[in-house]
Amino acid sequence: MHLTVLMPVCNAEKHLAQAVESVLAQSHADLRLLVVENGSRDRSPAILADYARRDRRVSVHAFPERLGVGGAGQAAIELAETEWVLRLDADDVMLPDCIDVQLEVLRRLPGVRAIIGRAEHITGRGGTLGLSTNPAMTPAECRQRTLTGELLASIHSGTLLHRPTVIAVGGYRSKFSVLGEDTDLLARLVEAGHDVTSHERPIVQYRLHSGSVTAAAGQRRFLHAEWVSACLKARLSHQIEPTFDNCLDAWRQLPWLERIRRRRGWTAATLYRQAATLRGEGSWLDAGLRLVLATLLDPAGLLPRVQRNMSLIGLRRPHHEDGRAVSGDEWH
Repeated sequence: MHLTVLMPVCNAEKHLAQAVESVLAQSHADLRLLVVENGSRDRSPAILADYARRDRRVSVHAFPERLGVGGAGQAAIELAETEWVLRLDADDVMLPDCIDVQLEVLRRLPGVRAIIGRAEHITGRGGTLGLSTNPAMTPAECRQRTLTGELLASIHSGTLLHRPTVIAVGGYRSKFSVLGEDTDLLARLVEAGHDVTSHERPIVQYRLHSGSVTAAAGQRRFLHAEWVSACLKARLSHQIEPTFDNCLDAWRQLPWLERIRRRRGWTAATLYRQAATLRGEGSWLDAGLRLVLATLLDPAGLLPRVQRNMSLIGLRRPHHEDGRAVSGDEWH
């Protein structure tokens, strides 16, 4: 099957070559890499131009104005010509059999229109941290979760999408151009009656580093997640979707104890992510301090997460899925 890998790029020179190489080295070679270059001011355009000269599978489309991640993703969807597309962020890495794994799931479930995979977390330097904890869900489970107002957790890199169906439901929406564009799209696919599924096979490496969009967003990403969730619940209730300002107003009207409780959880989750990032960058003391603060702020929420993801913050060596400990050479 011929498909297109979609990669939005903006100021991604540090990790861009590794991301591109991971696409070109796929065991499934019948692909095209379509890049939307979104006003980079670093060496990203030069790096991409070099790859486009050397490999005819690479095409680069420049948009000088800033579209945001979601806007760039929508531009890529519209430019692609294949029936199936696969998303990859410019700081992430596709494992060599990423596409083959996704196509195997598609062969088993030919009716699905989006397939979410699992990710290995890696450091800014590329060292392995551990696996994501996103659950595997059947199409029925994804449908049940969405139709009760719950968003589908996903690391969007590696997600396989049926392009005509994505276009039919409106694609990535501009109001979520910075954060939440992926969960919003998945929710609308399910609402429209299309099957979405997720599995536990690792297919990409998701990079935790201080320069990522998610890291830069800080606690703003939780407010945007609440906005996406509020929009989903409004649609399910046949009501008009709230604006982001509407969500902020609703937030301000919550009892102050509830606001404190939520803020505490958001701060703890942000500190936990920072701890994993700093551990990967070699700042063990700062990582440890953030982990302690996160656990003190939200012990009930963080302790189970720490137990599941101890390798992310360096408390134990990560393991392969068959139970073998990752070797010293593999664990940087």
